[in-house]
Amino acid sequence: AWTRARGRKQADEILAAIEAALHDQPLTVAGHRLVNLRHETSEARADGDGEAVQGIIRFRAATEVI
Repeated sequence: AWTRARGRKQADEILAAIEAALHDQPLTVAGHRLVNLRHETSEARADGDGEAVQGIIRFRAATEVI
């Protein structure tokens, strides 16, 4: 996620909303059973253009083939 708002506050809010929406949710994965979906890490950092802030979020999904 990218934002041009000053500082990291908006990027942090976006990342928190994504985490809340996805963490431990019972999502459907075709041909698999989702065992769990966990948030691993989030980071907000200045983008290379000096104006935007980039938010990076990583999840781990454990699945089993059906």
